[in-house]
Amino acid sequence: MMKRMMTLMLLTTLFVAGCGCGCGGKCGDKAGKCCGKDGTCCKVKKTGGCGGKCGCKGGAKAPATIVLPSVAGEAVSIVLPKGMANPDGMLNTPCGCGTFLVVTNVSHPGCSVLMMIDKDNKITKVIDLPLHPETKTMVALGVAVGSDGNLYIADNQEFAGHGSHKARLLRVVVKDKKAVKVETVVTGMIAANAVVAYKDRLYITETTLKAGQAPHQSGVYGFSISELQGDTPLAIKPDGTDSHLIATLTTTADDWCAGIGANGLAITPGGMMYVSNFGTAEILGGQLCSEGKLDAPLKVVAKGTEENGMGSVDGMKYIADKGVLIVADFHHNGVCAINPKTGEVKTLVKNANSDGSKGQMDKPSEVCLRGNTLYVSNIDLGADGNNATAEGKSAPDGVDTIVAIPLKW
Repeated sequence: MMKRMMTLMLLTTLFVAGCGCGCGGKCGDKAGKCCGKDGTCCKVKKTGGCGGKCGCKGGAKAPATIVLPSVAGEAVSIVLPKGMANPDGMLNTPCGCGTFLVVTNVSHPGCSVLMMIDKDNKITKVIDLPLHPETKTMVALGVAVGSDGNLYIADNQEFAGHGSHKARLLRVVVKDKKAVKVETVVTGMIAANAVVAYKDRLYITETTLKAGQAPHQSGVYGFSISELQGDTPLAIKPDGTDSHLIATLTTTADDWCAGIGANGLAITPGGMMYVSNFGTAEILGGQLCSEGKLDAPLKVVAKGTEENGMGSVDGMKYIADKGVLIVADFHHNGVCAINPKTGEVKTLVKNANSDGSKGQMDKPSEVCLRGNTLYVSNIDLGADGNNATAEGKSAPDGVDTIVAIPLKW
């Protein structure tokens, strides 16, 4: 019990320090009062969002000329602590003191763990995440900080072989600057994946909407934070029939990717949503309305081809002051930068199968830019020929790393 209390205290210190108003350390994210970088509240004019109309392009604007980054120096591998495997979701802390890291542990016995990469690239445990009460597993992937100051984490479950609507959305509740509990707020999904907070809503990619369907269907759910209650979790209606579903994606492929759909997710300050369809190697985009819906169906803004070298699109981030998307390419062991306005794709790093040491990619699944350093999660799943044996089977290699890559613009 004492160990758990200390873990919660650590989460509190890292999570709420210098930020008490819930808008991620940036003034201007909400009307009224927001949290400045120094942790104080400030009154600002309304910016961002649609102002009650679908299709507008409010909020911070990307540069007039978008420049894709280049690698500025040698990449470095950061080895996870012993017993930790399959890193995935990442998010910079509101206080600017580090980067949250979700360690899935799908190839190791035990539960998923929330960890922290500090300013010196030291990785420490923050808190163990609770097992599903029925499946006795936990497969955490995406992570987001809501406008309510709480932490939200997706529990995929499909990775652990439990695809019968067991996936969840969890909330780490923070009150009076203390993390007091972890609760389930959404149930009934199949393969919850990325989580992104925008204004007072949360968006989650559902990599599988209906098991066994061909062609494969996936989607994006949107929830108002105010409707999420820990004592009565919101139960999603199955097979794409729920009213919270705001987008549906179709995967048409003739290889192992045919059963994988919506994966990474990013939203610009002005409400443009970008979704990665892993199976088709496509990035799709659409504008969010003030009601939290899309004002039109998602459209392809970039696609992987033999010419541009992008083989798949996994986790991604939108770099607001650059107007650039950065995405993990699991299939090609690489990372790509994308101009969403033109569809231009630039490969930043790429290597053959490796164990993730010496700054190399090992089935990367997520990215996160902190300053000018790009952090990449090497999830190292036993799939897509990873460490293939003589029998043709794939398996993780036992080395688990995050890679830090210096970038220049």
